[in-house]
Amino acid sequence: MHHFFATQMVLTPAEKQRRYREKRNADPERRLTYLLKERESWHKRKRLVSDLGEREKRYKRKQWRKTKAEQRAAKQPLSGLCTPPSTPDGQEIGPPQTGPSRQYLQGKRTRKTNTKRLAKRLNKLQTELQLQQKLTWRFKKRWQREVIRNRGQLPDTPRTKTRKLLRYATSSAVKRTLNFHHVLIQSVIKRYQETKSQRQKQHMSRLFTGCVS
Repeated sequence: MHHFFATQMVLTPAEKQRRYREKRNADPERRLTYLLKERESWHKRKRLVSDLGEREKRYKRKQWRKTKAEQRAAKQPLSGLCTPPSTPDGQEIGPPQTGPSRQYLQGKRTRKTNTKRLAKRLNKLQTELQLQQKLTWRFKKRWQREVIRNRGQLPDTPRTKTRKLLRYATSSAVKRTLNFHHVLIQSVIKRYQETKSQRQKQHMSRLFTGCVS
């Protein structure tokens, strides 16, 4: 008999959980602690739509559309339970009124507003682009005029002098220039070798060393 009553008093896991929740909820402080922990755990588990991949986004949106469709269907009354009112004598039943839905009209207004805003922004960007092109063309012309004005004042570079010599000078002029060049180089090398002061050699190196590119 004692074994029979002991068997009847054994609680199932579900009953143990229910009694635990009732005891926890009876204490306001313990319930508040539990809710705070659950909220913190939910914030750690939740994922934003921006964190999902493209495939997961498509799946989530499909589930949302399905849930919304089920909610709208549940809100609509069952057609079989609603009896339409009787038609008065002498009146004909006209065709049902058909027209665009509220969502369609709202979407149309939104598209119209977005189109106007984008067209306005496009016109503004085109105007700014034309202004920048005008400024670029103006500065380019100013730079070209300055180059032409200062062409006779700026000295020619060694490369320019060589190009002009090879293009316009005669063979005698080229020969005379090359002779002067070799005499000058030989004199510099000889003077550098005869100099005993290391400091003067450094000055001469910095003076006669150039960059030929």
